[in-house]
Amino acid sequence: MLPVVQRLHLPQEVWMEIFMYFSPVEKASVRATCRYFKTLIDHPNLWKKSTIVLGNIAPLNEDFWEMLRNRKIYSIDVKKMKIKQWKKLTTSLPGILNLTVDSCLTQEILTFLHPLTNLQKLHLKDCSGLLDSHIFKEAVRYNQLTHLSLCNIKYFDGVPLTTVACLKNLFFLSLHAKYGFLNTVGIQCALFHLPKLRELSFTVRLKNTWSLSECFTLPEAVDIREGDLSHTQLQLQKLELIYFDHSDLTENALDQLFSLQTISLHNYKNKGMAFLNIMLKKLPNLTEVNFADFSSLDLCYIPPRLEKFCAIRTRINNETLHQLFLCARNLKYLDLSFSHGFDVFCLTKLPVRCPLLTKLYLRNINFPEETLIVLASMKSLRELDVVNNTLLTPEAIFKFQNMTDNRIHQISDRLKLDSLCSC
Repeated sequence: MLPVVQRLHLPQEVWMEIFMYFSPVEKASVRATCRYFKTLIDHPNLWKKSTIVLGNIAPLNEDFWEMLRNRKIYSIDVKKMKIKQWKKLTTSLPGILNLTVDSCLTQEILTFLHPLTNLQKLHLKDCSGLLDSHIFKEAVRYNQLTHLSLCNIKYFDGVPLTTVACLKNLFFLSLHAKYGFLNTVGIQCALFHLPKLRELSFTVRLKNTWSLSECFTLPEAVDIREGDLSHTQLQLQKLELIYFDHSDLTENALDQLFSLQTISLHNYKNKGMAFLNIMLKKLPNLTEVNFADFSSLDLCYIPPRLEKFCAIRTRINNETLHQLFLCARNLKYLDLSFSHGFDVFCLTKLPVRCPLLTKLYLRNINFPEETLIVLASMKSLRELDVVNNTLLTPEAIFKFQNMTDNRIHQISDRLKLDSLCSC
């Protein structure tokens, strides 16, 4: 009988292919068995696009940092870490490209980040312990940044946003503040000096409802000391506005947003829907629309190219859903979780009106078994969320699974509405 080692002797390429399907925990278990597997498990090909999460654990020794270097880990998420470990992190892995910091920042920690000269993505989730001016002063040190996300900023008014204009490679910018009014001039300056910017998310708190338009309107005059504008027409593809309350956009501002493909609006309490309908008409390239926490939603216009529609925790009337199902023939993703105000009978129209729908989220919405049976006829449907539906029995769910040959994955738990920022 052959020894176990001989019977399991496979080419390295085969082992690598097998390990590709292993979870991090399973890889760790295999790694501990022998030196040969340890070498294979630490091969960079098994850790491409992986993010290492570091918490407040025991001091990390040199072997740990050597392991990360061998795996060529370039993405780190720090939940909590002591000062000494911060210094060790940045000196041991100076080639980090993506860094997320969940814990509250200090000026000392920001200083420790200086060795990370190749940093491309920086996400600081809690900036409340720092002066906003210090945060921006440090952020602009990394001129190769393509993604910058600053959350829990103390104040917006007076923040030196103009300094962001020097980050010419920025593709994604997210600025979320706790207090203070939006510095519209700073946002305007940054936008028209960042030629590669395509995705933008920020908190909207305004002294005047009309001042939001200033952010997206071409400046009338250019300050020579700051250099000429990089471009005169914005090329944004995704825009997210948080606390978009009683805010409108002028026609000139909407013209600058012509290229938008995705728009996400949160916390809109204005009952007047005229502006929203005008906005949707003026943005013909929209393929994704996300609404969250609206007091009401009454749309009479739906972008014809729409593929994804989300209305979370929002009051929706029947006319809006009728218009959506009638006009969005290419709809593939629909999320109405925690929303109300409409007749659930509308859902029975989905198989005919939205034949391409693959993902449907109806969390916390009650509808009867008869409606579920109708949804089973949707050949394209691959994912369904009916959590907290008190009218559906386990027997009804089982019947649905049999009717669909178990091809539809039923969601048991899911994160909140997708956002450009996870804070």
